[in-house]
Amino acid sequence: MTRPSNPQLISLIQDIVAEEIQTKGIEGVTIRLIAKRAGITPTTVYYYFKSKEELLDKIKFNVARELDDYIFTQLNPNDSAEKKFADLINAFIDWSIDHPKLLDLVFDTLPPKTNLTETEMTGLYQTNFKIIELLKKAAIAQGKTTQNIKADSNIFIGLVYGVVKLFLNKRVLPEYWEDITPLKQRMIEMIFNTLLS
Repeated sequence: MTRPSNPQLISLIQDIVAEEIQTKGIEGVTIRLIAKRAGITPTTVYYYFKSKEELLDKIKFNVARELDDYIFTQLNPNDSAEKKFADLINAFIDWSIDHPKLLDLVFDTLPPKTNLTETEMTGLYQTNFKIIELLKKAAIAQGKTTQNIKADSNIFIGLVYGVVKLFLNKRVLPEYWEDITPLKQRMIEMIFNTLLS
């Protein structure tokens, strides 16, 4: 007899893993530990996730989806590509500052998955694809061309992540410790001046 799906238990397992990774690192997290904290058997964990790797991948995709959902709810479909791009940057930074551990989990802690299906690729890199789309539209609207828009979008993600980490760790100048707004605004200007020149 097949066991019915239990979304609450699946969510609990994923939450426990995310918490444990933050304190113990990936190597310190075991299926036995997860099961104990969830009040279930290791066999139950394996029922929902074939391996620790599958569980980690699932968490990464869920966090990436949460970030994407937040970003895309901040974009007004009637705005210009430039405005949407600025709103995307602001939303990305705001979510990252509000969720620093989840940001680290996806961008730093969890190992990359190299054999992604097309659906997984789209799911994990949705924000990246949206950046490419908006940069193309912004360039067309301004009558400009870009050299390598895919590389540019990756540089943008790295730039945003780096600035957020500097802000969170108070490695920016003290005048920016409490308010990242001037850095966000300047980043948007720099991206447009550089990428759409």
